[in-house]
Order: sequence, then C-alpha cells, then structure tokens
Amino acid sequence: MKSESWLKKSAEFQRVFNIGQKIIIKGTALAFIADGNLPKSRAGIVVPAKLGTAVERNKIKRRFREVFIALRNRFNRPFDIVFLPNRQTKFLKTENIKVAVNRALQHIGSLRSHE
Repeated sequence: MKSESWLKKSAEFQRVFNIGQKIIIKGTALAFIADGNLPKSRAGIVVPAKLGTAVERNKIKRRFREVFIALRNRFNRPFDIVFLPNRQTKFLKTENIKVAVNRALQHIGSLRSHE
C-alpha cells in the first residue's frame, strides 16, 4: 500500500484529534475520524508503549492496518482516521477487530453497506 494512505506527520494526527469525531469501538479502541482533505482516506495508528513490547505493538498496528485496508473502499467519502488501541486489543484476532470497527463506523453512518 502506498504511503499516501497513512497519516505520518504530527500535525496531521493533531488535526484529526482536534477536529475529529470521537468514536468508541467497543472492547477494541478509540478512534477519531475527520473529513479528509485529500481524495483518498488515510489512517494513523497510535499504540502506547504500555501495551507491550515493540513486537506486540507492531502486531497490533498490523491488525489495524489490515482492517483499514479492508474497509477503506466502503467509506462514504474520504476520511482521516486515527486508531488508539486499548489493552484488550492484544488478545483479539484481526477478524474480531474488523467486525467491531465495521459496526462502529456503520453506526455513525460513515460506511456504505456491503457491496
């Protein structure tokens, strides 16, 4: 996946945190979602050090990347989204995270139904 699909700079994350809508993804994470200023949706993942070793944090990031890749084509319009995983995320499979994120984004009307 191209790097243009990811939030990279601190200012990009801060914009989403400041103006974005806060979403609680039950048992998984917090997310902040804001209208994107580019034609494509982008994601950022912030995993605090207290969630484990670097290997564990990278696994969590990988899972959220996979979920974003699977769902990004179903967004109603381009979004910037930042995921903030919580402790329970370490123990969940990617499919469980995907279901939780899907449900939360459909609840706020950000996703189209299955194609």
